[in-house]
Amino acid sequence: MADIFISYKREEGEQAQRLAHVLEQLGYSVWWDVALLSGDEFRDVIQEMIEKCSAVVVLWSPLSVQSRFVRSEADYAQRRDKLLPVILKPCELPLGFSEDHADNLEDWTGELMNSGLQRLLNSIQNLTGKPAVMSGPSPESARQKAEITAFQGVARMNSAAAWQQFLKDHPATMFRDFITQKIAELEAAVQNDSPPVQPILAHSPDIETTELVETNNHPSDPDPIEDTRTTIVRTSGHTEPSSKKRFIITAGIFAVVLLGGISAAMTGVFGPDNVVEPIEEVVASPADQAAWNLANRLVTREAYQSYLADFEDGFYAKHAKAAIADIEDNYLWDTAKNTNSIASYQDYLDTIPDGKFASQAREKIAAITLDQDWAKAKATNTTAAYEAFLTAHPGSAHASEARQKIRELDAAATKKLQDENDRKDRRARAAADREADDKAWSVAKAANTTAAYQSYLTNYSSGRHVTEARSAIVALDKPAPYSLDQLHPQVRAAVVKARDAEKQAQAKAAEARTAATRADEAAARARAGAAGTTVQTLSNGKYEGEFSNGTPNGYGVSSFTSGDFVGDTYRGQRKDGAFSGVGVYTYEENPENSSVPLKYEGEYLSDEVTGFGVHTWPGGDFYAGGFKQNQRSGSGVLSFTSGLRLEGLFASNFMNGLGVEWKADGTVNQAGRWEDNKLVESLTK
Repeated sequence: MADIFISYKREEGEQAQRLAHVLEQLGYSVWWDVALLSGDEFRDVIQEMIEKCSAVVVLWSPLSVQSRFVRSEADYAQRRDKLLPVILKPCELPLGFSEDHADNLEDWTGELMNSGLQRLLNSIQNLTGKPAVMSGPSPESARQKAEITAFQGVARMNSAAAWQQFLKDHPATMFRDFITQKIAELEAAVQNDSPPVQPILAHSPDIETTELVETNNHPSDPDPIEDTRTTIVRTSGHTEPSSKKRFIITAGIFAVVLLGGISAAMTGVFGPDNVVEPIEEVVASPADQAAWNLANRLVTREAYQSYLADFEDGFYAKHAKAAIADIEDNYLWDTAKNTNSIASYQDYLDTIPDGKFASQAREKIAAITLDQDWAKAKATNTTAAYEAFLTAHPGSAHASEARQKIRELDAAATKKLQDENDRKDRRARAAADREADDKAWSVAKAANTTAAYQSYLTNYSSGRHVTEARSAIVALDKPAPYSLDQLHPQVRAAVVKARDAEKQAQAKAAEARTAATRADEAAARARAGAAGTTVQTLSNGKYEGEFSNGTPNGYGVSSFTSGDFVGDTYRGQRKDGAFSGVGVYTYEENPENSSVPLKYEGEYLSDEVTGFGVHTWPGGDFYAGGFKQNQRSGSGVLSFTSGLRLEGLFASNFMNGLGVEWKADGTVNQAGRWEDNKLVESLTK
């Protein structure tokens, strides 16, 4: 059983082969080269193939949507939930099939990473349960391909012996029931058929007709195939026979031609007395006649080719070739009509210059050329384009409209020129106005006074710089952001101290960062075993750094690996084992710290944050000022990245005393006396 069946139009076999090759390289077994099994006779075979496979890939294109067989295969697969539609070329899908679920291979040229192919491979994996793995064709795929190829060859031969040999070579074939039936039909045909002389071509109006009055297949003959005789008798006059009679007469003349009596037929039909005399009997061999009868029943190119393969110089060889030429003519014409393009009709004429549809092909080319030239003229929509169209097609149905379009375009061009001149005048006036406006604005900016800006607004109330002038007036009347001039004298004095404290804190933070660097260097020396240093492992962490008098003294690094301070580090000065001097303490989230400040940089005393320093939080907010016993205490500044700022006296981590809260734009939000971050007495300027 194959994994995948590919349904496509024979003309697109190259694309189908490319897809089949890729799928086989990815480890799937594929049935695809079944285009020669066309016609109703093989529908049961195709149906059996679809039943046996896991997925049916249908290649939709303008040609395949017109194919009765492709549509029926797609419908059959869809009703069995095996359909995987693919858009090979842009087309409108038949009723009942949705483009929403189709994978697009319009731009696929064989590359494996094409997005449309990847989506198709995902769909194939979902239906087959097999992932796409680059492993080359499977043995099963090769076996099935060999079986399909052999089946097609035998189908072209279509003899009982060939079908019997196929069953011997492929005893487990899925086509056994079909082949058994074909063998029975062929054997019955050999035993029972009375092989009449059958015309290959329909009646021709170019040949004078006469009436076939006797076909001598006597019942007493031992085998009708071995004794095929045809007698032609004269008919007088040139009266017009009925349509049925005309066909019979024509068939008779073709029978004469088929049996080799060409000269007798020509004499009888075109002689002066319009009389056909009996001619000698001509007999085909039984095998030749049987093969010819079979080819005429199938009426396919493959059937006639099979006849010629067995009887290259057979009795009906010329007529088989003529039939093939006629079928190919019809096929090429159908292909040209389905594509319906100049190229397709020209291909037909290049292949069969004198084909029976040659005049129609030329008419189609002329009609398409006219439509394309008109569409091009309309798309370009210029006077030159319409004039070129009129030169090529002066008397066409679109000539009057083309002339009207030329008149409209000429009128539009005249109006456009006038409008452009008007626009130029307006632009010149606007440029002069802008220049005067800009000069007045430059004068106002140079003066930078409220009076100057007011003068500009008076003279240019709708000018280009009105918004800027109004903003400048507001700015001149507004104090600078965070300006002390906005504060009550008592609050102002407290804020001055807070800003001084911020400067001292930033200076101590810089000293602390220097001390942290020296502490890192001391820790490195300690790990190297340098004199005057130590590495101590403690119950809750480790100390690395300078050491004297039996305890950490100098610069060093303390790391906490367990306990309430797990994750914290101190890098800086130590005295008699305690954090004293300046240093940098980095916090992590632990039982002693839930707010997670990023770090503290500043002064320590006896293991406590005391003095001046800077606390920085992860988002960038910081406090710079005085500390006492690990809390904000004294003058300082609490600054937020949003622009909000608190300046004044702090105690127990809160604003306590005189201070101000600034808005993000640098104006006062509230100022006065505070208790625990709450304003209890407002003091304004």
